[in-house]
Amino acid sequence: MRSASGFLIALSVLAAAPLVAQDTPEAAASAFGMAFAAGDWAGAARLMHPGAAADA
Repeated sequence: MRSASGFLIALSVLAAAPLVAQDTPEAAASAFGMAFAAGDWAGAARLMHPGAAADA
């Protein structure tokens, strides 16, 4: 249970953080997965389509 609460805390901190460029495809996939898991649909869209930030 301790690791689950730690994960949720880390997830909430990461979800609140601004999105930054990713160095590798793996890092980009991880960032997208974290945004998706957190329900941050706008963040996930910005990672997939950077131009979407202007539309949001």
